[in-house]
Amino acid sequence: MRAATSPALAPDGSLDRNGAARQAALEFLRIVADRLAASGQPLEALPGDTVCERIATFGYLDIERLEWAVGLPVEYWDRPFTEDLLRKAQSCKDGRTVVRLLSQSYPDIEKRRKAALWLREERERLLALPLTLTSFRETNGLQLGGEELRRNGVTRMAHDRFLGAPLDPRRTEMEQAAARELREVFGGDSLEILPLNEARSQCDRLVGTPWGNEALSRLYKTCTGMAEDYVAKSVRQVFQEQAGRIEAAPKTFAGLEANNWFLMGTGDVRGIYPPAALVTEFNGKVADARAEAVRTATGEVDKAFAAADPLSDAPASGILQCGRGMIPSHESLRPLAQACQEGSRALAARRDELRCQEALKASGGGSGLLEAALRPKAAAGNSFRVRQLVCEAARQKVTVTFPTSGMLWWSKQYVEARLPAERGRDQVRSLRWLIEPVADAKGEWAISRLESKTGEVTLPFPEVGSSSYRWMPSKRHPHLRPHGGGGRDQEPPVSAATRCLPWGDDAVRSWGAPRRRRAA
Repeated sequence: MRAATSPALAPDGSLDRNGAARQAALEFLRIVADRLAASGQPLEALPGDTVCERIATFGYLDIERLEWAVGLPVEYWDRPFTEDLLRKAQSCKDGRTVVRLLSQSYPDIEKRRKAALWLREERERLLALPLTLTSFRETNGLQLGGEELRRNGVTRMAHDRFLGAPLDPRRTEMEQAAARELREVFGGDSLEILPLNEARSQCDRLVGTPWGNEALSRLYKTCTGMAEDYVAKSVRQVFQEQAGRIEAAPKTFAGLEANNWFLMGTGDVRGIYPPAALVTEFNGKVADARAEAVRTATGEVDKAFAAADPLSDAPASGILQCGRGMIPSHESLRPLAQACQEGSRALAARRDELRCQEALKASGGGSGLLEAALRPKAAAGNSFRVRQLVCEAARQKVTVTFPTSGMLWWSKQYVEARLPAERGRDQVRSLRWLIEPVADAKGEWAISRLESKTGEVTLPFPEVGSSSYRWMPSKRHPHLRPHGGGGRDQEPPVSAATRCLPWGDDAVRSWGAPRRRRAA
């Protein structure tokens, strides 16, 4: 310590004229003094009889030069020491300057002494803390907060001097202990205890927010690295287990359905999507098993649809429902998805054809009538096949029959549509129209009028016989639309009942409402 106060340290032999050398000597003096004080050894200033000689080497005098002159930092100047220095300085050539400087600076000297004393006490307290993650977090990495420093009149420079470098060994030791605790957290938890999407947030809970704190920032970075390693390791483990289950699963339709169609499932990792390299590795590992299962399942699907009863009322089995979008869109599953779609369409076509044949048989229409065409009387160009009418109606659960009345020349032919009952109501709803053969068109019948209506079937349109009606295309109904005077350009609302008819609302409109018979 005495060597640190030698003027010979300066290149030109004078610390007064070399500020950098003087500052370096003063910093060394403070380090040595702080270490001696920390170890409990007594501190002594330079011999008093040399103070005047050392002061005389300065052309300008301030507290820092006075520290160097007496060989003891001001943080260790108590009142008795300062008063003794005043007495010795009075005999110096510049004694009055020294006395005036000490008198003016003593309040600041005392403040620095008290701050240093408090910092040394805090250092002892921090050194006594256990080496744990909690200690490291709660002390901000063995550092004091700015508010606490201001409250005790401590500068950041003084904090770093007493609690910075002196605590670095203990700080490193405690940081290493905290890192070990973090490794235990991420190494011991499982996905059930620590979900992957919550791994990184554990660092906020365990370490805290490291705003501007270098020590906590290092530990936080260490924690997030462990969290990312935990996620990567867990994701790989999950998908390795999935691949194992796929390889052991039956290579059948049921095996595919029960194992996510042999695709990588991210549900087990709760929103963490795996890296591309892992996806490629997974698909390569299960590719053969998936291809084998798809081939087998495609054959199962073809057999199931071929053997299915189109008219069965029993709930369809899972394999017969595979054409309803249940198979994911993946290149390797395309043959299976295509087989399901084709099987569903073929089964639906068979069902429609059988229902059509049943409906035609139950309609009571002769072969001549069923092969004929039917059109609204007022729209000669808009005819449709009677067979088509019956079959399309059957698809919508509307029963079409062809009752007759009278005999010979008085015989009348009708077409009747029985609509499905509304939910919660058993009331029969039906419409009956009189149809007549078209004189100048063989095999064509025309709707004459709506003969009767049973149940609540709303027909919000006038009779077709009105002279103000003609039929034109419309946007809503591309085939027919009433047009004429009296506001009939506006289409009235259409009931749900008439909308379900296979030939549409417009045809119903065109056939008109029942005519009232005149009283005899």
